[in-house]
Amino acid sequence: SWQLPKTDINASFGQMNSTFVDQYYSISQSFSPFKYASQRKLNDAGIIKSEYLLALNSKQLEFEIRAQWNELLLLNEQLKLMLVQDTLFAKFAKIAEYRYAAGESSFIEKSTAEIRQLEFEQELSMLYTRISNQKKSLQLMLNMKNEFSVEEQDLLIKSRTLDADTSLINEHPNLKIALQEVALAEQSKQVEKAMLMPDFRVGYFNQSMDQHIGSDGFVYNKTPKFQGVTVGLSVPLFFGAQKASVKMAETQIEIEELNAAYTKHELQTDLERLTAELVTVKEQIEFYETGAIANANLIIEKASLAYENGNIDYIEFGQALRTNLSVQMNYINKIATYNQLVLSVNYLIK
Repeated sequence: SWQLPKTDINASFGQMNSTFVDQYYSISQSFSPFKYASQRKLNDAGIIKSEYLLALNSKQLEFEIRAQWNELLLLNEQLKLMLVQDTLFAKFAKIAEYRYAAGESSFIEKSTAEIRQLEFEQELSMLYTRISNQKKSLQLMLNMKNEFSVEEQDLLIKSRTLDADTSLINEHPNLKIALQEVALAEQSKQVEKAMLMPDFRVGYFNQSMDQHIGSDGFVYNKTPKFQGVTVGLSVPLFFGAQKASVKMAETQIEIEELNAAYTKHELQTDLERLTAELVTVKEQIEFYETGAIANANLIIEKASLAYENGNIDYIEFGQALRTNLSVQMNYINKIATYNQLVLSVNYLIK
C-alpha cells in the first residue's frame, strides 16, 4: 500500500490583495509513484522473509523435540539394561554372602560384591534423575502442564536406507532466507534509486478579494469565492549523496549474494558429512548385531553358571557383567546416534 506524506493545509489572513483584509485557504498533497512502487515491492519481500523465518523456527522446534524424544528413548533403554544388571548383581551378591558364611569365599570377595551392588544402585538413581529431567525438558518444549509417561517402546533404527537428495537443500528455510536477503537488498537499491526521481504535488486553494469589482460590476466581499488548483514538481538538483547511497545498496547486494552462496555450500557440506557418518555408524551397528551382542550374552551366561558352580570368583564374574553391560550400552548408544543422524539429515532435506 502507498504511504503518502502528510497533507499540507494552510490558511492566511491579511492584506494580500489590497488594503482590505482577505482570507486564503489551501490544501496540497505531494506524492512519488516511483517511490511507492519500489517501497511496496520492498515490503512484500520483507513479508516473504518473515514467512521463511516462521518456517525455520517451526522446523527447528520440531527437530529439537524429536531429538529430545530420541534421547528419552535412549535413557529408557539404558534403564532396562541397568535393571537387568541390577537384578544379577543383587542375586550374586547374595551368593557371595552365603559363600562367605559357609567359609567358601573370602571377606574381600563378599565386600566387593556388596560395594559393587551399592555403586550400581547409585548409578541407577542418577539415571532415574536424568530421565525425570529429560521428561521435564520435553514438557516445557511441548508446553504441557501435566506429567506424561512413556509407553513401552524399543529403541529401533529409524531407517536402514536413506536417500539424501541434495537438491532438496534448496528448500531449506535457511537458504530461502539467505536468498530472500538478496531480494531485499535488490529492492532496497530500487528504493534508493527512486529517491533520484521527481516528486509531484497537486493542490487546491480558495480565497477572498474584498471590495474587488468583477467584470460584471459585482463588488465582492470578504467571503472566499476565488478558487483554483496548483500543480508542482520537485526535482533533486544535488544528488551526489543519493548516488552514493545507491552504490552502497549495490555493495550490499554483493554481500548478500556471497552469504547465500556460503549458506548453500554449508548446508551441502553438512549433508555430505552427516551421510558419511551414517554409513560409519551403520557399519558399527552391524558389528554388534552380527556378533558382539551374541558373544556378550554368551559371556554372561557362561560366567553366571561358572560362578554358581564355584569355578570363578566374584571378581571374574563382575568383569563379565561389566563387559556385557558395556557391549549392550555401546549398541544402544550407536542406535541412538544413528537415529540422531537421521533426524539431522531430515532436518536438512525435509
